[in-house]
Amino acid sequence: MAPFEVGKGSLTAVGSITEEINISVPGGVKYQLLFDLLPGGVDDDQPYDCAVRLKFVKHDDPVFEICKADDAMDTSLPIDLEAQPAS
Repeated sequence: MAPFEVGKGSLTAVGSITEEINISVPGGVKYQLLFDLLPGGVDDDQPYDCAVRLKFVKHDDPVFEICKADDAMDTSLPIDLEAQPAS
């Protein structure tokens, strides 16, 4: 989980290196953002390797936490928790 604060607008850009979408999230609120990587499947006859599920959970004092990691993730390495949003 990661702390996530939404500004006063209701649209928030969520993306990766290759893709970005705008989602509607109530603004002016702090959240714990939970990221789930799900196994692939088929949607509208289009196969996909994996899917991402984002959960925005309202929280007054959100904190960073690794809830679950696979063997490929080295949780002993330092993580930059002071990153700034892209402008």
